Amino acid sequence: MSSLERGVESVPENWIHTFERYLSGTRISLEEINDLSLFARAFTHPSYANEIGALGYKVKDYERLEFLGDRIINLVAAEHIFRTDSLSEGDSTKRMKIVSNDILSELVEVRDPIFVELILLGNGVDFERGKGSIIANVFEAFIAAVYLDQGLERARVMAMRILFPALHDLSIDDGNPKGQLQEACHQFQLPIPDYQTENTGEAAHDPDWNSIVTIAGKVYGFGKGSSKRAAEEMAAAKAVEELKKEMD
Repeated sequence: MSSLERGVESVPENWIHTFERYLSGTRISLEEINDLSLFARAFTHPSYANEIGALGYKVKDYERLEFLGDRIINLVAAEHIFRTDSLSEGDSTKRMKIVSNDILSELVEVRDPIFVELILLGNGVDFERGKGSIIANVFEAFIAAVYLDQGLERARVMAMRILFPALHDLSIDDGNPKGQLQEACHQFQLPIPDYQTENTGEAAHDPDWNSIVTIAGKVYGFGKGSSKRAAEEMAAAKAVEELKKEMD
């Protein structure tokens, strides 16, 4: 066992290889990691820690790291908004919506699918049902691990790999256009909207989503963005405008 592998005996046999594959798309190499067990902990769900603990392993889950990582991500996002955009306090607060669990998890899943493969879950956990919070929590813990092992600047770089496209996606600021569209359809006694959304990006790390929203078979809006959510919200916002014009 290498000195790098010491302390991560509780992870599956192929975990380190998958982690190295994930790092190959970042600015950190496996050889630069000082404490690999810190990163293994960042991906360890409480259910896995309990399961492995019952077998005699001393394993910590990601929850304390998540607490620290959440603060780091908020700092990185807020500082970037402050330095690059002349937004009012209210608009800056709206832009910070991207660090909410649902948006953050979607950004991670779309940009870094290998990241999701690294999450260590216990048997019986319904990942699909809770993946929004699980992915976001693990990403926050991972950023904390980067900070503790590599320093703030590298933690900032790793966070911005995920956050940067969304920080400049203006559709993030539009409130809840999908909810507004559904409400308008109900008001005008129309069927619920139907979204046809696809990723047209040439590479998994560079997503480009397009969305068309139809109501009763008629196209009302088209949108594009760096995530599925952003594309659908843009399409919904345009559909709301068109629907109101039609009903005036």
